[in-house]
Parts: sequence; C-alpha cells; structure tokens
Amino acid sequence: MSADPAAAPAGLGAVEVRDFYQEGLTGLRALAATWVMLFHIIGFAGPRAILLDVGPVQLKIHPLLTCGWVGVDLFFVLSGFLLTTHLMQSMANPAPGLHRRYFLARIRRVLPAYWAQLAILVLVAVVVAGSLPSWIGYVPLHVPMLHFVSEKASWAINGVYWTLPIEFGFYLCLPFIVRLLARAERRPGASRWVTLAIVYAAALALTWSYRYLAYHAFAGADSNTIVWAVSQLPGSFDVFMAGVVAAAWMRWRRAAGVTGTARQSTILAIAGLAGVLVMIYYADRIYLTFWHGHPALFVWHSINSAFAALLVAGIAMGGGLTRFVFENRLAVWLGTISYSTYLWHYPILQWLKPHLDKASAGLGIYLAATITLTTLAAAASYYGIERPFLRRRRTT
Repeated sequence: MSADPAAAPAGLGAVEVRDFYQEGLTGLRALAATWVMLFHIIGFAGPRAILLDVGPVQLKIHPLLTCGWVGVDLFFVLSGFLLTTHLMQSMANPAPGLHRRYFLARIRRVLPAYWAQLAILVLVAVVVAGSLPSWIGYVPLHVPMLHFVSEKASWAINGVYWTLPIEFGFYLCLPFIVRLLARAERRPGASRWVTLAIVYAAALALTWSYRYLAYHAFAGADSNTIVWAVSQLPGSFDVFMAGVVAAAWMRWRRAAGVTGTARQSTILAIAGLAGVLVMIYYADRIYLTFWHGHPALFVWHSINSAFAALLVAGIAMGGGLTRFVFENRLAVWLGTISYSTYLWHYPILQWLKPHLDKASAGLGIYLAATITLTTLAAAASYYGIERPFLRRRRTT
C-alpha cells in the first residue's frame, strides 16, 4: 500500500498509519535479509578480497559482504519505526484490548515460522542421522526464546536465532516508551521534542554503558563471544530507538502540516544509505581491533542506526526514486518473505557447505546455490506458515 505524502492532514488524531507506510519499507526488508545472507555466504565460502577496477581506481567490494551484519541493524530500525507508528496512532485513538492485540500480533508474526522451523530442523536431523541431534537439549530454551541466557545456547541450533530474543525484548519495552511519547505529544510547544531528545539520549547512555561493561566482562574472549555479550539487551537498544525516534519525528511533523517532498525523500534516503556505506568501510578499516576494545565498538551501531533511520524516513516519504528502487515487484516480494529468508539461509548454508567444499566450488556457486534454495524455502515458509497466521490476525 502506498500513500501520497502530501495528503497527510494536520492534527495529531488525523495522522493515519497509512500516511507513514510505503511498500518501499517492505523492499528495504529485502535488502536487510539479503545483506545478512551474503555476509554468511562469504563466511562459509571463505573470506576473500573482492576488488573492482574502475579506471585508475580500485574499489574494495568485499567490505559490503564481510560487514553484512548491518542488515540486522536495518531490521531493528525498521521494527522501531513501524511498530512505533502503529502504537502511537492506536494510543491517539485508544480502543479496549490495545496491548493484547499488539502482543498477539507480535506473537503471530514471529513465532509460527520460528517454531515450525525448529520442528523441521529436529525432524531432518533425526531422519539424516538416525538419532537425536547433539543440540536437542537446547530446544526447551529455544521454544520460549530463552536461549539468550548463554552464548552456547544462542548459537547451538541456528546461527541467526540469537537475534530473535533481542527483537522480542524490543516488543516488550516499546509500549512503555510509546506511552511516554504519547503523553509528550499532548503537550504544547517544543516540550514534546525535548522529551523525545531526552528519551533518545537516555537510550544511548544506557546502551553505551552496557556495552562498556559487557565488553570488559568478556575482554579476551573470541569475537563471537563479544558479539553475543555486547548485543544483548540493552546493548542493541540504540538501534531500535533510532527507528522509534524517526517515527515520532515524522508523525509530529505531519501533524503540524509539514510533509516531505520527493526531493527531501531522495536526499534523506541517499544520505542515509551513504552514511551506512561509510560506516561499513570504516568498520572494515579497523576490523582487526573493532571487537577487541576499539572505541568504535561502543558507538558504531548508534551512528550506523542513525543513518539507517534517515534511509527509512526517506523511503517512508515516498519519493519517486525510493519507490523505483524499493517498491518494484521483486523487491517487495523478497521483502515479504524476508523473515523466512532470514531464518532459513543459515541452516541451508550449513547443509550445502560440505557438498560445495567437496566440489571445490567458488563463491559464485555458493551464491547461486544458497540464494536459490533459500528463496524456495522462504517462499514455502511464508505462504504455508506465515501468511495464514497473518491473515487470521486481520480477521480477528
């Protein structure tokens, strides 16, 4: 569904969710999922330098793959933006059972495809090996998404599962944040903007403090352990809050009759994407020390997510360029199945690796095989599991 940015009327109660939503945001999900998948593909195939000669200049392409974990930041920022938009509109026109509907919607969106994959992975492991997998003891923690309690449990079954409890933690925190912003929304003058700035500054301070303490608690550990430690809530809260701030900013601007133009949409989107790319190449430059106490470890995601929020805001304004790039049919369809893509690409890569290594396959074969099988699995998961539950939500 698309919306004309110029159609947003003034008045807080009149700002509708549809005024903020562009199908391009679904297309952006495709970019996020693809980025994470490419990151894991190059990790399984073996990191390598990928260089492109453009005249006298040699461009390094591989940082776009080796830093593909920025896709997770995009997912978190998008969640903050979209969920805040919906909740702030709902609280402006409250109806009984608001929070019940909110949490049920989150459960239906995340858990069915996740639980189904857990069951399938156990079944496949039993059929292939003829016995229960070594990680079966971690399943009871995974079912209620409590596997964040230990690093070993977090990585045991699927290499992307460790992010899911973090995302669900955002869902639990958001109603309290939105309630605070909804109260600020009713205040006159600039006080609402002061409240928004204070909330964001508090989130940054909390996140940076946690990352500092978590890093020093695990200093000397390997990179995976440090990633897991510093990313647990509230260690990723700044990323989600960048989306929250962007949603409130757009809502209050539109309520004041300030609508974004196509030019502003393009400027924000280009600035946001350019900023993300700069952060990627900066991370590549310091990769030897990044996870081992470099100052950027504590603030990199904060800065990157701020740029990602600019990109999200630019797409939400619905300018012609962002619609062309992110609202084409392929991007929207890939974004629609992106959650299942995120879930399925890692176990498919694990299954493919020994076969591709045996055949001495290059990166191109890794890419083709993984993307093809993952897309087929993701489509089956979406149409067979996700969509029936999402449709049920709309009819209840």
